[in-house]
Amino acid sequence: MSYKNIKEPNYNNHYNLYQMCLPLNLEYVLDEDDELFSFLKAIGGIDFSRYMKKNETRGRKGHDNFRMLKAILFAYMQHGKPSLRKMEDLCAHDVRYIWLTEEKKPSFMAFERLITEYLIADIDEIFYDITFHLVSKMDLSTENMYIDGTKVEAYANKNSFVYKNTILTNMKKMFSNMTEDIILLNQEFG
Repeated sequence: MSYKNIKEPNYNNHYNLYQMCLPLNLEYVLDEDDELFSFLKAIGGIDFSRYMKKNETRGRKGHDNFRMLKAILFAYMQHGKPSLRKMEDLCAHDVRYIWLTEEKKPSFMAFERLITEYLIADIDEIFYDITFHLVSKMDLSTENMYIDGTKVEAYANKNSFVYKNTILTNMKKMFSNMTEDIILLNQEFG
């Protein structure tokens, strides 16, 4: 009786440091205090259907427009005004965007199609409505707006001026820019 010598490959020779291992925990873990949950709580009572046209295509069902809109708004909140390619990359690699889009990976063309074809309102109008919703929900006062760097602290008579040195050093340039802007506004709006 003869035995066959079965040669198994030697995996130690083919191993390199760049191979990935399968993690034991395969779920996505988001912190409870992540800004995604604050964002979702902030837009909780808003009806987004009034900002979009109905999807009346007869072909294949595309991505969920409402989830994509939430991903767009979250990207605008985090990154200012990101490009469509940046939003595509975020939905492919960032766990929060993967969770928002239910593990779908919309392309930049899907975002472009949503913005140009299905959105009735501009993103800025939607943010205005979100702000108005938050003001009414939290009973905030909109009488005072602090855009010049004034920081109001909890203690009375302890106001501090954050950008005081910058404004004082650049005052001449700032006033000339303000004058030019006022002239342009007067020409544009009468």
